[in-house]
Amino acid sequence: MKKIWTDFNNPNPNRIRIPDFDMDYFKLVDGEKVILYTEDIQVEAKIMYDLEQSSWCGELTSEFTDVSKDIEEAREDGFINGKAFGIGTERDNLMRKMIELKIDPQIIAEIIGVSKEEILRRYY
Repeated sequence: MKKIWTDFNNPNPNRIRIPDFDMDYFKLVDGEKVILYTEDIQVEAKIMYDLEQSSWCGELTSEFTDVSKDIEEAREDGFINGKAFGIGTERDNLMRKMIELKIDPQIIAEIIGVSKEEILRRYY
């Protein structure tokens, strides 16, 4: 079962909105069962289109469950580390592309916020 992070902030507490990005990224389909979660709770839900909200939702099919402290801490760490990894990866991809476009390393340093010396050391 796929696990989708959410903040559970919705007008209808029994139908949790699922952004189009998550629908596409996880390749979710109508009727598919998923687990919606945040750091300390999770719940099973079935994917459906809600005409009232004009969006895809997860209709709750189980009771909320508290997760263990170990899982809660791992989810929190994963979110923080994943965000840091994503920012670093995006920065590196931007630097590589700018170098391919033959942009001056000084300009790259000013845009990305990395020293010119580091750019020269890593990519030249």
